[in-house]
Amino acid sequence: MEQKTTFPEHQLVEMVKNSDRAVIPMLYQRYSSSLYGLIVKTIGNQEDAAEILQDVFLKIWQRGHQYQEDKGSLLGWMMRIAKNAALDHTRSRVVSQRSKTDQMDYLVSDGKGPKSEARIPDVGLRNVLDRMDERHRQMIDLLYYQNYTQSEVEELLGIPLGTVKTRARAAITHLRKILRNENV
Repeated sequence: MEQKTTFPEHQLVEMVKNSDRAVIPMLYQRYSSSLYGLIVKTIGNQEDAAEILQDVFLKIWQRGHQYQEDKGSLLGWMMRIAKNAALDHTRSRVVSQRSKTDQMDYLVSDGKGPKSEARIPDVGLRNVLDRMDERHRQMIDLLYYQNYTQSEVEELLGIPLGTVKTRARAAITHLRKILRNENV
């Protein structure tokens, strides 16, 4: 029977930071089930999750030098990479599906004349958002319409996570105030 060698986490961290190839099987043995579970939960597809998991371990190895112990645990860092990869997969699938259906719009007709466009009522929310300042509108758009996480917004805008959270809270408070004043 083969005996598995286990390394303390601080040794694994050093191996990750140095992009040591030998760390990948050890990380896989120790953390793959947690990462796989997160990916499956996020995308809801086990076959795609297995493929994404392989990509995640490649990203972990390639980005090992970016890991900072003072910002969180190794597992937490790896979970963020897995979550982002799963979200990227989901978004690309939605965009791909949307582009497939967008290309066929010209085929849709009710037979009574030119193609009519279906519109989803927004209950005037877009008008309310247009009255908000740019930073608040941007936060609501990114977090609620585009479904970015606060961490993703931090990276996207290049601002600290605390600032993202503060702006998001302020945006929601401002939105509530506007809606309350309009008796909505």
